[in-house]
Amino acid sequence: LAQHTGPEVGGLLTISLGSVAEIILALFVLAQGEAEVVHAQITGSIIGTSLLGLGLAIVAGSLGRERQIFKRERAGLLSSLLILVVIALLLPALFDLVVTRRATDPGRVAVSDEQLSLAVSGVLLLLYLGNLAYTLVTHRDVFTTGDEQAKDNIWPLWQCLAVLAAATVGAAGESELVSNALSGAAGALGLPPTFVGVIVLALVGTISDIFSAVFFARQDRLGLVMSIC
Repeated sequence: LAQHTGPEVGGLLTISLGSVAEIILALFVLAQGEAEVVHAQITGSIIGTSLLGLGLAIVAGSLGRERQIFKRERAGLLSSLLILVVIALLLPALFDLVVTRRATDPGRVAVSDEQLSLAVSGVLLLLYLGNLAYTLVTHRDVFTTGDEQAKDNIWPLWQCLAVLAAATVGAAGESELVSNALSGAAGALGLPPTFVGVIVLALVGTISDIFSAVFFARQDRLGLVMSIC
């Protein structure tokens, strides 16, 4: 599908759809009432893709090569977004620690934790949309990966969409199985919920991103690797 759409949109598809399994898994776990596990999963996903995934990709891509190159502009943009995401994750926690828990009368606090979290979520969605417009519309020539590939022997568009839909349905079914077995498995193994979220669920949700990053690094497409991780 990425080869049909071109490198810019193709890179976006690879990055966004690589997170579908993680998002579906988080929604199923959240439906089971395990909000803290989802918090831990998101944290573990950030650590796993930005550190483990990028580290493995750089090591794999450097084998047999003297140097790999990525665009400074893309790395700068993505680093800025990562910093903003970390701030957004810390803000509700700091608010709860400094304001809510230390307030003599919590009922008089003008903004609740839930309201602040929803506001931060809205800002993150706006940042994501702004990033799409910036990289795909206004500055498309600057942020193109240059990873054009030959269109020989690729699947027809209908087959790409059919396989993508089937894979999404399969991921949803597997996510439901994982969420239903989560509490029982964690209790039987004596694992705390935080460990399950940060390590187990995060790896399950991000393993496709990690494999994609290593795969594209071996193809010397480090610009796409940076976007994924």
